[in-house]
Amino acid sequence: MDIPTLPAPPRALAAILEAASDPDVPMDQLASFVAMDPTFASTVLQVANTARYRGTRKEPITNVRLATLRLGVRSLRNFALCHTARSCASAQQLPNFNLTQFWEDSLRCAVANEILAERLEGLDPNTAFTVGLLQELGVLAMLLKDPDQCAEYDRVAHLAPDVRLSSERRAFGATHPEVAAHLAETWGLPPDLAIPLAYHHHPQSAPPEGLAACQVAEAAELLAILVITEHKEPALARARNAVEALLGPDTLESALEELAARVKASGSMLGIEVGEQPELDTILKAANQRLVAENLSYEDLVSQLELAIAEKEHLTTLLNERNRELERLATIDPLTGLFNRRELFARSEAELLRVARHGSAVALITCDIDHFKMVNDTWGHPFGDEVLRGVSAAILGCVRNTDLLARTGGEEFTALLPRTNSEGALVLAKRMLRAVSRMRFLTPDRQEHQVTVSLGIAWVEGSCHDALDAQELLTRWMNIADQALYASKDGGRNRVTHATSAVPWLAQAA
Repeated sequence: MDIPTLPAPPRALAAILEAASDPDVPMDQLASFVAMDPTFASTVLQVANTARYRGTRKEPITNVRLATLRLGVRSLRNFALCHTARSCASAQQLPNFNLTQFWEDSLRCAVANEILAERLEGLDPNTAFTVGLLQELGVLAMLLKDPDQCAEYDRVAHLAPDVRLSSERRAFGATHPEVAAHLAETWGLPPDLAIPLAYHHHPQSAPPEGLAACQVAEAAELLAILVITEHKEPALARARNAVEALLGPDTLESALEELAARVKASGSMLGIEVGEQPELDTILKAANQRLVAENLSYEDLVSQLELAIAEKEHLTTLLNERNRELERLATIDPLTGLFNRRELFARSEAELLRVARHGSAVALITCDIDHFKMVNDTWGHPFGDEVLRGVSAAILGCVRNTDLLARTGGEEFTALLPRTNSEGALVLAKRMLRAVSRMRFLTPDRQEHQVTVSLGIAWVEGSCHDALDAQELLTRWMNIADQALYASKDGGRNRVTHATSAVPWLAQAA
């Protein structure tokens, strides 16, 4: 079978994708790759300045390195893929195809993926968003190969998935998931992206490690199609079955209402043109319009209206509760229950400004599980997740109520210790070493396994009355803590190293 393909990513983006496959890649190296592509660098700066990544910082981020640090390795990889995908086809190449509508539909699918992943444990919402944006990428490859099929694609684009796939098979000799699987292999995409791209229409055929992501991708596509299809009644039934199979009963409406609210913001972040999104009531009314016209009398309509009002009030209450929960979850790592990188940045900046004004000290402890890649490679990711949860619980038991412990990477943790100098941080770090070294994990092959951690300490103390760039100081502070951590790794692991002196308040002249 002659499977259509798309051009390989540009050199700079290909370098980012390859480097980002290593969770330990230095951020300076990633930043240098980003800077090689001015258009993508501009996108990274734009995204880093959105409320989602900017945190409490008031001044705009204008430095590519700082923007790269803000996004992190996984998010940067995902945005590089999105940027690559959007550069694959132009309106000049497909003059009879509504490319703007295509990317709006893809964005809606991406946001739906993200919403569903946020409500399920163990899935990364950023990766789910990227999967959604790329789910239809195979369509572009097929249309670029045979542009005369644009009209046929428009006819079936928002129909039931099995109808679409049959039409694609007849027109192109392949389906868009098959083409996407080929693209994923050609571009060297990792399994967390490649598997759902290949199996989002048939999750039951997916490898076990990708089953949940494929189920989310399938439900997200049905949810996104419901918004725009003319055949709303059957689309509503399909979407409800898929979404509620994942999230439980009475969850479709809240997911659908959140989808309408978030598509516009995501389009603005990525520079995708988005039209007005239909509200929940409009979609449900259209889905039930024929049924109402044929089966309901006037009295039934009145009764249904009263029930709908009561249901809407109930849904509003549930939505408000869910929004409050989502605000909380936005700061939490779903696997370990610890705070995430976003919350660590925000709290660290605030703590630096407090110390600068009033004096005292504040310390950071960076922690990395030793030989964690070997754990995943030997016993699999489910056991690796068990180790992550166990280690996070052990070190969480060592910190104080006033401290903040965050998961900042795959097997990386950072503790923010207010009102703590180097001596106090060293005492706590040694306590962490002992707590982790006492733990034993039972592997899938029934062996007892011990893990250790390496730690680094950096601290800031005194006060500063000069003009202070808290973001620049935070970057230096975290870099020095990382350097101490690397010294522990180089020194044999299972140890703690602290910086030789406090981090200076102002950057030293070169």
